[in-house]
Amino acid sequence: MGNLNKFDLLGLVRDVLTGSVVPPYYFIVVIIQCYLWWWLLVKFNFLESKKILVLGCTLQIIFTILFYLTALKQLAIPLPLMERWIFSWMLPFSTGLVLGRYYDNIQHYVQRKKMMVLAIAILFYIASIWENYALSEINSDGWFARSFFKLSAQGYAIFFVLSILAFDRSIRLPSKISRLVNILAAYSFPIYLLDLMVMRYVLLVFYKFVYPAAPLVKLAFLTFVTLAVCLTITYLLQKLLPEKYSQYIVGV
Repeated sequence: MGNLNKFDLLGLVRDVLTGSVVPPYYFIVVIIQCYLWWWLLVKFNFLESKKILVLGCTLQIIFTILFYLTALKQLAIPLPLMERWIFSWMLPFSTGLVLGRYYDNIQHYVQRKKMMVLAIAILFYIASIWENYALSEINSDGWFARSFFKLSAQGYAIFFVLSILAFDRSIRLPSKISRLVNILAAYSFPIYLLDLMVMRYVLLVFYKFVYPAAPLVKLAFLTFVTLAVCLTITYLLQKLLPEKYSQYIVGV
């Protein structure tokens, strides 16, 4: 009875609604908000690419400023909560919509400027490392210093994707590797949802049967065993769940 008295129902509801049960699950909450945001854009016929980009960039700038002010202790907004708001992800959402609409045109353009795109991506990457240390020096929130929401990290994310488009036809992978990459891409979402829980048990196996081992051996063991288990679970769910619903539950 004492345990029931301590049960925090409101806390449970809050954790489910904000995706806080397991840290990576904030992504599910963000995806749901993206669907709602897209519905609003369609509802109000706000579908011109320039308008979407301007609105997205404006909201992203506002929330990026709020992130910096919070990380620098000028505001008191919980940073882990802010990452669960769609407004914190407006830049990738808006650019993704425009990229999907004009994929061929954008790819053709960045392929002509591929070295410049790659150079900008590398500069943003270096800037992200520098900003991480700079923010740590001025006693900002450590979570923010390593997050996507830094200006440098946002720029790197966008230009990294553009770099992939730019070099898409320049780099040809062997057929077996290409097939493996396609499989991982198809299963990426269920892997994302499963890997944290699976890794806990893989760690137990590692410390029971493999430890002690070199750091690289530990990394390789965790990576490949976790990946194999996640793929196996996803495959079994696909086979066991009704075909009509499995794609919505598993995401494949």
